[in-house]
Amino acid sequence: MKFSVSSLANIILATVLLASIFLVNAIPSSSVSEYDPWCDLDDDGDIDIFDIVKMAGRYGTTGTPINKTELLLDLQERVEKLETGYLGRPAYDSGWVEVIGTPTVFFLEHNLNTTEVLVYVYLKTDGSAGTYYWPDTGKVYWQNLTNTTIGVFASYFGPSTRDYFRVLMWKIPAP
Repeated sequence: MKFSVSSLANIILATVLLASIFLVNAIPSSSVSEYDPWCDLDDDGDIDIFDIVKMAGRYGTTGTPINKTELLLDLQERVEKLETGYLGRPAYDSGWVEVIGTPTVFFLEHNLNTTEVLVYVYLKTDGSAGTYYWPDTGKVYWQNLTNTTIGVFASYFGPSTRDYFRVLMWKIPAP
């Protein structure tokens, strides 16, 4: 089979072009865009043909679009609510107050300047069987709430335990 010079030149040129395409793809370029984790569909740390295949397989489908930034901010807000509780951080936290001896009324200063509050009192007992927490059982309860103080009645379980109570207060916002 005879090749003309122009045919041979075209074949060589096509071969060189194909080889250069493969070389360009094989050698990383310094002008490659910054890594974008939203484009890394298989979460393996690089954007490659497997990500393109995953995207191409869904080409032409439709659905409800989402704002990924808004979704992440909403998720962050939910996590913060779980970490701090749905009520948020209390406006007042007495910390653990130890109860020793005969039944006593403790007067604690909260300085919230309101009686429009939600009060939660709970008890902790350290005994030989471990530490137990429970809400008001009659051994500890609050009374005499003023704008700046709260009274807490607490009784002692006995010499074999160390008993404590804690008061948490949240301000109730005006409607």
